[in-house]
Amino acid sequence: MNSIEQRLQKLEQNLRFYKITLVAVLLIGSFFLITSFRLNQADVSNLVKAKEFQVIDDQGKVLVDIKNDTYANAGEIKVINKYGNEIIDLYETSYGTGSMLTKNTNGNNACWIGNYNDGSGKMQVYNVEGKLVDEIGSNIVKNGNIICKNVDGNSIIEVNSTTNGNGILTINDNKGNKRISLGSSDNNDGGFWAYNRNGYLIGNVGGTSSGDGALVVYNSYGGNLNGVWPK
Repeated sequence: MNSIEQRLQKLEQNLRFYKITLVAVLLIGSFFLITSFRLNQADVSNLVKAKEFQVIDDQGKVLVDIKNDTYANAGEIKVINKYGNEIIDLYETSYGTGSMLTKNTNGNNACWIGNYNDGSGKMQVYNVEGKLVDEIGSNIVKNGNIICKNVDGNSIIEVNSTTNGNGILTINDNKGNKRISLGSSDNNDGGFWAYNRNGYLIGNVGGTSSGDGALVVYNSYGGNLNGVWPK
C-alpha cells in the first residue's frame, strides 16, 4: 500500500470518526435542547415571587409599583400617572384591613375606601383641594350613615339612625351646630325639630302618644310657650 492509499484510508477513518462524533454531538445537543425546552415549560410558573415589581413606560417612568410595605409588612400597589403623581394606592390600614385611595392629577386625595377600626366599611370623598367633604359608613348601632362637610371640615348634613333603627336627617349650620332634625319618634311617628342659633329647641312638629298631630313652640331658652293638640 503506497503512501497515497494510506493517506486516503487514514482520511476515510478520520471522516468516519468525525461523522460519528458529529452525529453524537447532534444527538446529545438535541436531547438537551428538547429536555431543556420541556423543563422550561415545566418551570413556567403561574406564580412570580419578588419583593417589588414595577411597570414602566418607554421612557423608563414607573407607572405601576407593586411591593412589600416593610412598615406594615403587607402588600401595596401604586398606580402613577404620566406626570409622576400617584393616583391609586392599595394598601393595608393600621387596623390590618384593606383600603384603596384614589387621587386627582395633582396628587390630592379624591376618594378613600377602607374600614373603621371595628371592621365595618367606610368611604370618604375629598374636594379638588384634597379636603374631606363626604363620608359614608356605619354608626355605633351598626346602621348606615352619611355625613356631608363644608370646606372648613364641619358637618352640615347628617343622615343617620336612632338606636331603634329609625332614620333621622340633621341639618347643621356652617359651624357644625344642629339646626333642623327630621325623623321618626319612638312611636314611629314623623317628626320635625328646629333649633335656634344658641342650640335650644324652639319648635317641634310630631305626633302624640295616640298618633294625633301636635305642634309645640319654645322660647329662646327652650321653655315651652304653647302647644297645639287635637281636642
